[in-house]
Amino acid sequence: MCAVAKKLIYSLAWLVLVLFQQGCNAGQSSFSIHESQALTSLSTLNYSIVFVHLGDELPSYFVEATSQARLFNPEADIYAIVDSAALQNTPDPRFTLDNVSFVTTNTLPVTAQHEKFRKLSVHDVTFRKGYWRKATERFFYVDALMQQYNLTDVFHMEYDTMLYADLSTMMRAFHEYAEIGAVFNNDDHCIPCFLYFKSSSGLTKLTHFLSDNASYGWNDMIAIANYKKQYGAMAVDHLPLLMPSYLVDNALVSIYRHTTPKPENYINRFNVFQSIFDANALGQYLGGIDPRDGHSQPGYINEGNLFDPGKLSISWEVDEHNRKVPYASDGRTKCRVNNLHIHSKDLVKFRS
Repeated sequence: MCAVAKKLIYSLAWLVLVLFQQGCNAGQSSFSIHESQALTSLSTLNYSIVFVHLGDELPSYFVEATSQARLFNPEADIYAIVDSAALQNTPDPRFTLDNVSFVTTNTLPVTAQHEKFRKLSVHDVTFRKGYWRKATERFFYVDALMQQYNLTDVFHMEYDTMLYADLSTMMRAFHEYAEIGAVFNNDDHCIPCFLYFKSSSGLTKLTHFLSDNASYGWNDMIAIANYKKQYGAMAVDHLPLLMPSYLVDNALVSIYRHTTPKPENYINRFNVFQSIFDANALGQYLGGIDPRDGHSQPGYINEGNLFDPGKLSISWEVDEHNRKVPYASDGRTKCRVNNLHIHSKDLVKFRS
């Protein structure tokens, strides 16, 4: 179902419930907690999950990420922004079963900022067919999609990321973010495997920054971290990677001696989410790294991570819908892990 149609349905449903409440209020002063929760639920269902692939061929594991996202988010609009060449071969039928909407890049407007980025970019275009340039350029396409379809509450996910949460149940927490919620493995690197965009305005500001600074050749991780350093938490703020109790016994310091003056950023809003997100530490520790980058095996610890994933025990539990969900414990606190960044690309092993 397209976003516009869904908005109309939700608006009509909202109106019916409001009229019902007003009728009930003629005989009572307030409506029940169940009615209040229904109104809240309706107001938070209109959200989207967006994946982007710029290239001639869809990776085989792409569909694992979209199917996993759909499993936990039956009401979300799921978009896949791809180059038209990637659709020349018939995509996996699971894309259709999971109601994934493909949007080709040639149907999205190219903004002045996008053109500026293309002109000024000095990113290496020889490594893996322009991987680093594409990793930054994707955000111009997400911005165009959000503006063209008037989308709000958009979650950008990389297609080597598995989702284990119904995002609609967390919308109250996400709405505390002014513009963008992101995961960082240290203060110098945002890992864009999972990003929340409250509206297109915040992403548009980011794309302006990316185009204005394209001549520096920063990769996407460094660029978003630099954007946060310049504009602060009102522009980009941390999603929680850790439970607060981890900081009681452990300092945040990486193998490469990265530290942070604000360790509280890495437990940011845990009290609201009551769960954590993965930038890359947990996914790499559980599944290893991309085999193209070296020998891959479980137990890998990224040199830039501020915390040691080996100090967390990960368990898999079956929820009320018979889905496997990861939980992390530091010995004091146990909580749900909302996503795993499966850098090894072996997503099949991490299906629910």
